[in-house]
This record gives sequence, structure tokens and C-alpha cells, in this order.
Amino acid sequence: MRIVLLAIQMVFVAIPLPGEDALQRAVGSPYAVTLRSGATVRRSMPADGSVTLMPSVSSSAKIAGEMQSFHPTVGVEIMRLIGRAWSTTSAPGEWLRLYNSLHAASTMEGIRYFSESRGKEEILFRQSYSVGPPGSAREVPDPTYSTIPAESVDYTFQEDNSFGKNTYAETFSFPGDHLSVKIENLTAISLLFIPIIRPHGFVVRIVLLPQGSDILFYGAAVLRTTFPIGDRRSREESLYNRLIALMNWLQRQLAAP
Repeated sequence: MRIVLLAIQMVFVAIPLPGEDALQRAVGSPYAVTLRSGATVRRSMPADGSVTLMPSVSSSAKIAGEMQSFHPTVGVEIMRLIGRAWSTTSAPGEWLRLYNSLHAASTMEGIRYFSESRGKEEILFRQSYSVGPPGSAREVPDPTYSTIPAESVDYTFQEDNSFGKNTYAETFSFPGDHLSVKIENLTAISLLFIPIIRPHGFVVRIVLLPQGSDILFYGAAVLRTTFPIGDRRSREESLYNRLIALMNWLQRQLAAP
């Protein structure tokens, strides 16, 4: 029932109202005002996986349904505008630039985030690079595309400051009106050699929607575990800080010449 209601809501959100612009149609008027102020909108996700901040795009209902099926132990959502990252005069070329920027896994090595558990800024990924098919640990060059496929899957190895060494599948989708990425762990995530998150138990969803010369960044990070999570607020802050680090990385990528 929630999926049906969300789909109906998305239809009504997409109907232009007098004086309403594209950002308002995508996220609603109150959120649009907050985003234009430069602020980040954030929300904790309940155990049923329902999403609130998802912008109105063609895959909204599908992504929302996947989140509800996931049943996260902990989850967060964020939105922010990445300013002056898009040229409205050359949209086809900009889509490709954005797509290839998302595939530059090697440039994520050394990016920093605020570690909630340690109370200070630290390196998030000590190693980060593209790898071959699942089961292969062989480093390969970051993929570069000359055209954007409707969907593609690539694989990344990362040595995480908290999660250790893991391989991730990254599914890229381009329905035409936005870009979306689904990142999920293919290997168990361990803490002090104890597996705490099973394969496919940690998922990040990113939706990118151009808004004039800006790009609306939507991110959701969820994890599912039977391991005691301790302080929920701390776990949520950790996921939130990871999303901020990914968003800042993408912003730097798009600002590069």
C-alpha cells in the first residue's frame, strides 16, 4: 500500500503548479527553499525503509520499493544542491561528464570524512580502485564511456577506515531524466575480524538530477545487521558523514578542469 501511495504522490508532485519551478516539482516547495539556501536536508530512516526525501524522478517508486524490501537496521537520507556543476548549454556532453566522474573510483582514495566514533576527521578510503568481475582482485583502469548505456555494472575494491577491505558492485542507471547509482557490498564487512554485515547488507543509493546550472544530489545509506549496533545516533551520524564525503568528492570531480 505504501508503494501505491508513493507512486500516486509522485504523480501529483510532477504536476506543475502556478509559479512552480523544476526544483519545487522535484522536492516540494519547503525543501526547495532550504536547498537553495545552501543547506543540507537530512532524515533518519525508520525500520520499514520508507523514504521521504526521494526527489520525483522516473525511478522514484522503484528505488523506494527496494528500500522498503531491504528492512534496514539503520538508514539515513540526505539532499543538497551541488552548485554550478552543470552547463545548460551542452546537456548531452554534461551527462557523459557526470557519468564518467561517477566511475572514477581511483580518485576516491584518500578522501576524508568525520569519524563519529573517533571524534575527528580521518581518511575514509585508504585504497580505492576498479577491479574486474566478482572474484577478481585484479586492479583495472577506471572505466571511461563514450556513450551512456541504460544500465551498467562495475566493481570497486576499497579499504575502508572502519569497514576494512571489501569489494562493491556499482549499478549505474540512466533512464534519461536522471542518473542513479546503487552501491552494495559483495563481501562480508567485519569489525575486529567479526563479520557484522553480510554481503548485500550495506547499500548506498545516489540520485543525481540537474537543476539549471546545479545538480540535486540525493543520497541514502542503509545497513542491515543482527550485530548489536549500540548507539543508534552514532551509527546514523556515521552513515550521514559517509554520504557527505561522497557528495563532496563528486563536487570536486565536477569542478576539475
